[in-house]
Amino acid sequence: MVWVEAEEENFNLVVESMAMRIIENKEENHLDEVKWLFGESNKIVIVSPFLSKDAIQELGKILPAKISDVTMVTTLKPFDVDQFNKVKALMELNMLKKLRGCNLSIRIDNDLHGKVYIGRKDNQYVGCIITSANFTHKGMKQNHEWGVFVDNQDKIRQIHEQILGDATIELAEKDLMKMKQWIEDNQIEDVKSPTVDVSFIDMIEMPIVTKFGLTYWLKPLGKSPDPVPPTRLFGDEMHQITFSTKKPSGIAKGDILIAYSVVTQQLLSVFEATDRRGRLTSFSNPSDNQWPNYIWCKNLTPKYGSQWPQKNTTLIDLRTEFAKLYPRCTVVPSGNKLNGMQWGADHIRATKEFGEFVMRRMTGEI
Repeated sequence: MVWVEAEEENFNLVVESMAMRIIENKEENHLDEVKWLFGESNKIVIVSPFLSKDAIQELGKILPAKISDVTMVTTLKPFDVDQFNKVKALMELNMLKKLRGCNLSIRIDNDLHGKVYIGRKDNQYVGCIITSANFTHKGMKQNHEWGVFVDNQDKIRQIHEQILGDATIELAEKDLMKMKQWIEDNQIEDVKSPTVDVSFIDMIEMPIVTKFGLTYWLKPLGKSPDPVPPTRLFGDEMHQITFSTKKPSGIAKGDILIAYSVVTQQLLSVFEATDRRGRLTSFSNPSDNQWPNYIWCKNLTPKYGSQWPQKNTTLIDLRTEFAKLYPRCTVVPSGNKLNGMQWGADHIRATKEFGEFVMRRMTGEI
């Protein structure tokens, strides 16, 4: 790693000149890279499924005095013993926030697996580390971990927006204090079992946070191998949209759900994730083993939904048509393949471009 010291006026030039480089934990380590990245920044983002208290303590040593904003994105898996270690680490982070007087945002994404570290100086990205290393002492310095440093402004912005778009649960200080109190009252800090009978994420009072604009999702309905029957129409103002989990990962109020039938992949209608009260509330239906939870959604294309059997428009057909019209765009962030659906996902994120294309197609604008 080359350490660069630059005057303020040369900052942008230095950032633009840096090439992608490989990071490992040998002669130098991830902590060295993170130290440099954060040292050049006044706003930082830490994305890591696992955290340790000692790594947060180390963070306090390497953060520059000019730091103004810290965003932590991590997991808080229900009934997992890691919840206890996570609360300890986040309490340490909250203490660091008070000592430094900086803004702190803790956001939860329970589908998170990637590890990303982002540094910004005002509105300019200093760089981004994408790696296998969790924000723990071993991950930063000891484990055999590899990552890359990139500085492409557009790419980092896309990564940053997607991270925040997926981390739709915000953990406030009062929520963190509830979790800490639960641990103290139950005296199970040394528990060794892989699961525990507590879900800290359910202690969060206001889980939905503002996102970067609308997010579009592809949502299968029906049960394989039985597609939605043609007698089931979608012309009403409100509909129940079913999910396998109580809090559908990533979906926030106002998001757009493009519903289609399993097996046939016929488009059914387009919905907005919000109920009559303008909120996003989940409900349980214990009688349905496969899709035991649902949210009420506003129907945005009731005319199409009442006629979907005659339309015979499929997701595959629209994907093919979209690829021909917009060869530089993709259907989902990772490309044009819908592998997530083949693996049984109950919703998958679509790109804004494809979501808007489907909306125009289903409302008859194209």
